[in-house]
Amino acid sequence: MKYRTSVSLGIFAMLAAACTAQTSNSNGATGETFEPPSSESSAASLSSSVMCNHCDPNDPIYRPNIDGADNRCRTNKIACGQPQIDFNNRMKTLGCLDQTEVNILNSKGLTAGCPLNGEGYAVFEYSCNCGCFAPDTALAVEDSNGWSTATAHDVAQNPGDYRLMTVDDGASLQSLRFQSRAIVNTSIGPEANLLHINLEDGRMLAVTAKHGIVLRSGKVVRAVDVRGGDELVDVSGNTVHVRNVDTVRHGGRVYNVEAGSSSKEGHMIVAEGLLVGDLAWQNALESELADVSARSGD
Repeated sequence: MKYRTSVSLGIFAMLAAACTAQTSNSNGATGETFEPPSSESSAASLSSSVMCNHCDPNDPIYRPNIDGADNRCRTNKIACGQPQIDFNNRMKTLGCLDQTEVNILNSKGLTAGCPLNGEGYAVFEYSCNCGCFAPDTALAVEDSNGWSTATAHDVAQNPGDYRLMTVDDGASLQSLRFQSRAIVNTSIGPEANLLHINLEDGRMLAVTAKHGIVLRSGKVVRAVDVRGGDELVDVSGNTVHVRNVDTVRHGGRVYNVEAGSSSKEGHMIVAEGLLVGDLAWQNALESELADVSARSGD
């Protein structure tokens, strides 16, 4: 079932308030990520044989492992930011990664999945995702009562109770249409700091640095690249101006969700009444959407 913007605008009149490495999937599948041993001699022997096997940033290995029973990222508890960087550096020491692979993972906010092979070597086999919303961020959802809002905390903790409001396939920013989609993946984890994107109309969106934000031009950028004066888009297609962006100490958990969609539009959701990217944009689609605009016209 598809929904038009007009049926949902009323719920955003009151919106004004505002990764993560532990991920989950509704099927409950589990997996494991290799943790480095304490023996430095073991690390040294492994690092001597490392080669760069995945030097292309577009290599499929950099799409987070989130599918079906093969979701090995579920038990990965590496936090975003410096812990994620430190983990990837340890994986390099163990011989799992080349420096180029470390650089690509860090640029995308990912951690490496490095299980041991049959010979006892750590092998780079998959990537896990990172980064998100503040707990009380209002997300547009569909529940048993129809269109509504719920906090990022509640949606990520209970994904089966909600469907996300997402941009309809083929819609433009001048003629927005929305479709509800199931939540197929979530991310929950600690974060030291958040960016507060303060808008001229008084609203504030609190997100991690790499969260995707939709500009009026149709381009999707990281939150860290948003500046005062930038133009964002609200749920009714109106232009909203950014007043300023502050870095604020958080020291708590952050949350994110992914809509089940194979289209770019389907990974654009609504938070605090604004169009933003979901978890898939932030990870698997980041390199593509950074250079590809959302349709800004009919």
